[in-house]
Amino acid sequence: MANLSGKWLWIRTVCGIAFALLVVLSSGLIDGWGQWYSPSSHYRRQTESLLRGTLALSRSPTDTTHDLTWSEGGVHQVWGLGVPLWRLPFEAVARVFGFQAFPDRLAFAAALALWAVIVLSLLTPAKHPSETSEASHGRNSLIMGLILLCPVFLELCNSRFDIYEEAVAYEYLFGTGILAGLLTHLRSSTYRGAVLLALFAGLGPLIRPTLFFYGVGTVAALILVQPKARTLRGIIAIGSAFAMGPLLVLATNHLRFGHPMEFGHQLNLQHLFGSMYATRFDHPFAKEPLMSSARELVGLLFGSPDFNGNDFYRKNFFSAQSPTPRWREIYLRTYDWLWFGGMVAGGLFSVRSAFRLRSSNESQHRTRHLSAVTAAIWSLCPSILLFTFYLRNGVISSRYLIDFAPAFISALSALILGFDLPLKPIRPQSILLRLAGSGVILWIAFEGVITQSHYLRTPSLAYDQWLSWNTRSNTAPFLNVASLSTGSMPVSLEAPESVPPLRLPWDGIPHNGAGWDKVTGDTASVVILFVDEPQFIRVDVHPPKNTSQAAPWVRAKLDREHLPLTSITKLPEGRIRLIFEVRDAEKKAQPQVLFLAFGPPEALDASLSGYQLQSVNWR
Repeated sequence: MANLSGKWLWIRTVCGIAFALLVVLSSGLIDGWGQWYSPSSHYRRQTESLLRGTLALSRSPTDTTHDLTWSEGGVHQVWGLGVPLWRLPFEAVARVFGFQAFPDRLAFAAALALWAVIVLSLLTPAKHPSETSEASHGRNSLIMGLILLCPVFLELCNSRFDIYEEAVAYEYLFGTGILAGLLTHLRSSTYRGAVLLALFAGLGPLIRPTLFFYGVGTVAALILVQPKARTLRGIIAIGSAFAMGPLLVLATNHLRFGHPMEFGHQLNLQHLFGSMYATRFDHPFAKEPLMSSARELVGLLFGSPDFNGNDFYRKNFFSAQSPTPRWREIYLRTYDWLWFGGMVAGGLFSVRSAFRLRSSNESQHRTRHLSAVTAAIWSLCPSILLFTFYLRNGVISSRYLIDFAPAFISALSALILGFDLPLKPIRPQSILLRLAGSGVILWIAFEGVITQSHYLRTPSLAYDQWLSWNTRSNTAPFLNVASLSTGSMPVSLEAPESVPPLRLPWDGIPHNGAGWDKVTGDTASVVILFVDEPQFIRVDVHPPKNTSQAAPWVRAKLDREHLPLTSITKLPEGRIRLIFEVRDAEKKAQPQVLFLAFGPPEALDASLSGYQLQSVNWR
């Protein structure tokens, strides 16, 4: 038996490596020999900082590229520490052999191979089989095929695959890997195995915060199906093992972003002004009626909406869309009503399995029915939590919808496990298994054909190209002034005509002054400024014409702190002066990011706010 187990492990390993290479080569993630470096460097820079013994990517404001943050005196990325930690040993090995970087795509291929080996464990024979081996292997093969060949995941690999898609891809690997481990665990469950599974599930939020919801589903499933876990000792052990990962995330959040519950998404610097307004201040979709917001989310998930690409505030491009402004980026086809129908059927059959668990004459199928119920629970918990989380979120994207993929796969697995096949005679059973398998293959092929992406995949780089793309300056200039005003931009920093005026930075620091036309004073809905040693924030602004309530729609936020408005003064020529209080000014000596919001939330999608900013002073 030991030799057989060892041989099966080798077979799984070889198959896993072959599958990983097939995915990265067929999707174009590796374009050719040597073309295996990602043009996105955020994960790599985090890994490099971990090798240096620090969490900050840099201590220079000039390194705050798109979507990074300047917080706690350093540059930080917002996509989690899990993937950089996975890549850490690969990078260390590369340094030993004299290379500056380990190929990103090969690190992802290694994760793919390990994941495939875990998923292939579903075919491992159970110690106490509950039905004929043919039926058991047939069901497990179908589940394995659903996980490995999920059209949504494969299309994600064929898409742009920037840092955004890469984070979601690792999330899918981790989430479905936990699902495969949970179903394998049920066939020969042990108390120790349940605790270990809870421990691994708790590490998910390091990769992506929404994996916390899958951890909750894992803990709920283990407690409900593991007899020893339903004791007080078992609940404490499993809960404590799971909590270690989220606690680590909260601790590193505090170190990187200044607060345990801040994941960086209220601090990241970008030129998507409406999105920043929604995430830093407020947005009208937060008050969207429940039925309207639910209808939109269901339409986004299953209605196959049209793509809107970079037209983030496009109206009426899918039938269930609400007219309320919301940042929407739909660029991948995800699910459809076939998915929905299969999931509903999976829920119904899992309920049937739950009733059959109580029947004494069903003891020979107990493991299968228990697995169906477990898969349904594991699907239902994160689905409800994710649906609630995104229901009135101010920003939504196709990649966010892929957060649901492991839960939806689990619901389809519940259908496969809960659907009864006749055990006698053997011939009809074989025919039904083959028909079911053919149906799954046809469905996967159909979904694969109709799935598509709006964005083209960014070509991977060779090592020499990567070196030229990732040369960074170690200088740390900073704007050594106490105020900024329209027309005071240094001549040396005038931008070429190709750069939009709202993106032109002060003093060469990326995003410093974003949203402010330095010549005309026009503003977007949000303006970003770097300030140091702020004693107060004084804003001189010209409000839109025919506006009687200009002051309430000018707001200030210093990093995460909303600043109270202390005074409003009318100035000549219709201008107003607003002064915001900076609390604990003596603790704010280091450079911080100031966000100024202009206009009401309902107008966050406007290209210009209508306000003209004359000057900002902070000392």
